Amino acid sequence: MKNIEERFVAEYIKNGHNGTKAYLAIRPNVSPESAAVSAHRLLQKTSVINALQDVTDKSTEEAIASKQYLINEADEIGKEARGEKVYGTALKAVEVKAKLNRVYEDGDDVGRQNFINFFNYVKYGTPDPEDKIIDITSESEDEDER
Repeated sequence: MKNIEERFVAEYIKNGHNGTKAYLAIRPNVSPESAAVSAHRLLQKTSVINALQDVTDKSTEEAIASKQYLINEADEIGKEARGEKVYGTALKAVEVKAKLNRVYEDGDDVGRQNFINFFNYVKYGTPDPEDKIIDITSESEDEDER
């Protein structure tokens, strides 16, 4: 791959995939119209397409590895918290895992309540939210309040 192609790919990725801006960054003396034409021409070249695909593949692999690491960490924190009966932290770990796995997002009250019900079942033996609901904002509960 030629030097200009390498520089173009780097600028193209850096600026969020704008070919005209990428070309202007490496050749600032050309007109925007010429830059657009030249960027389009470069984006048709096999070497540039392959270089962009390599960067995309590597970024995807890194993102998947980072996500999996976070999921594993949340799992470990959750196991440890459940073992120590720190249910607020355990629930938060499950919530983080659910968000990372796109099971639900903030504002999804149904999904959140399902997690609370699950932990009520684990802690109290009942999933009934009317019976007992753990407070996910606190780390411990007063056993007398049950």
